[in-house]
Amino acid sequence: MRWVQILSLLLAGAVVGGVLTGYAVKQSGAEGHLWESSQYDEARAGDALMTLGSLKTLHAGDIDATRRGLEERLISQAFELAGIRKSGHDPKGDISKTLTRIREYRQANPWVSGNQQLDKMAADALNGATGAAGS
Repeated sequence: MRWVQILSLLLAGAVVGGVLTGYAVKQSGAEGHLWESSQYDEARAGDALMTLGSLKTLHAGDIDATRRGLEERLISQAFELAGIRKSGHDPKGDISKTLTRIREYRQANPWVSGNQQLDKMAADALNGATGAAGS
C-alpha cells in the first residue's frame, strides 16, 4: 500500500527533524524540557499511527504491505538510534546493543527499500553505529 510508504517517509522525516532540532537546542544551551516533552509525545503518536497502519494492513490480509511497513519503520528507528548513539547518549549501552541486534537481523533478513541511496545510508548507519565493517 502506497500510503504506508508515504506515512513511513513522513515519520522518518519527523524523527530526523526531531533529532536535528534536539541537537540544535542542546548546542544553544536553551531550556528544552518543554520541547523534549512535546517531542516525546509526537514520537509516541507517530509510533501509534505506524502500529495502527500495520494492524490495518494485517487485518486486510496484506502481509507484504505489513512487512514493508515494519521494515521501513525499522530503518527509520535505526537512523534515529544511530544518531543518538553518535551524539554520545548511550550511558548503559542499550542503544548500541539494540543497533547490533538490528544489524544482525538485517544480515539474516536482507531487505531493500527500492532506493539504493537509502539502503546504503541505512547500512552505513548500522555499520558505523556498531563499529562493524565490510557489510
